[in-house]
Amino acid sequence: MAIFTYENGMKAICNERIDSQVSAIVVQVNGGSGTEKNNLSGISEYVSRLLLTGTKNYPTVEALSNYAKLNGIILKTQAESEGIVISALCPSETLNFAVELLSDIVFNYDFDKLISEKVKNEMLIDIERLQENHAYNLEKSVNQNLFYRTGLANPKYGSSITAARFNNEVAEEYWKRIVTPKNTVISVTGNFETDEMYETIKEFFADKLPEDGEYHKIKFTSEVEEYAGSLRTRNKRLNQSRIAIAFPTYSYKNPKKYLPMVLEPIILKKIRKSLKISSPYFNIVDLKTTNYSNNGKIVFEIAVDNEYVESYLKNFVRAIKELTMEEAVGDQEFELEKNIYITNFMHKCEDVLEQSYISARELALCKRSFNNSSEKLKIEMLTSKDANKYIVETFDLRKMFVSYLGHPISLSYEDLVK
Repeated sequence: MAIFTYENGMKAICNERIDSQVSAIVVQVNGGSGTEKNNLSGISEYVSRLLLTGTKNYPTVEALSNYAKLNGIILKTQAESEGIVISALCPSETLNFAVELLSDIVFNYDFDKLISEKVKNEMLIDIERLQENHAYNLEKSVNQNLFYRTGLANPKYGSSITAARFNNEVAEEYWKRIVTPKNTVISVTGNFETDEMYETIKEFFADKLPEDGEYHKIKFTSEVEEYAGSLRTRNKRLNQSRIAIAFPTYSYKNPKKYLPMVLEPIILKKIRKSLKISSPYFNIVDLKTTNYSNNGKIVFEIAVDNEYVESYLKNFVRAIKELTMEEAVGDQEFELEKNIYITNFMHKCEDVLEQSYISARELALCKRSFNNSSEKLKIEMLTSKDANKYIVETFDLRKMFVSYLGHPISLSYEDLVK
């Protein structure tokens, strides 16, 4: 593994795996929905879709796709809160073709006017469809509350109003603004010679990035420190009510960021057990942790029959209180889950595409390399003492946000936490 910083400030990381039959390259351009202006909300998603519609060398979707397929290259783009990511997975023998192709997408893009309109209309349809997506609306509600007035509150797809303004010129202006040397990170994993890859990346990326002109530094959302618990309800006729109960948690930069994920099955087991006793009717509860650069959230996703919502919420809060009132996690059960998490973690790191993606994110967000062994050691050093401290500090009802979607209820936040 080697990190390079080129003369213009662009960074690259190479994870050499001599025996790998497949290789991957990831280009992360810092930006994403978390850095968008209000009037351009959703522009990162729009641009990420346009990037695979053709280049000057491969002017149509079909031409670009066919060239990729000819060389066994699987292309993907995605817009995230903190960047636009372009990736290519391929046989190791065609890695140089994949590097050249991603360079072509980044620098020789062709945001055709008619295609841009088509992509915009498809995005508007998706936005309209998402208005009826319960999970999407609950997530949007959670982000807008936990990360109020920050970029993390921006919906990934924007709104129908902002998306309607998009066109090829707006997309090109945005892409040119964020593709700068210091905002661009290249990560390559697979079977190659590091010295040769250094020169290849220099030729196809570093040398093509502008060295002059105004530098637009992308700033990620700073840590949000002030949280005030609340309950937000939205009336909607559903067979089952949907609920998201969220708490702020560790950020991506926190050295104990793996702890919430290790704890997820333990917490779920205890909450479900408590609810089974106190709420013996149909309900579904799941748990999901998300890390951002300087912030994080842990969210219970719940579905429950309408007639039982109020009693269920009270029982859920009671279960949370029970969880924090005693040493909830024993040494043995923590070690068991930690060992399983380590196995899954190392298995994930064996995937060259995942390795490239993780390495790019680590370099982009933390300005450092991602080392499997050192990250594994961080997980191994976590203890049940850390787990119990985390539970008490995290599941503080004063920071609990409840987003409710379903039949009208008369319950207030004060009723829940008293």
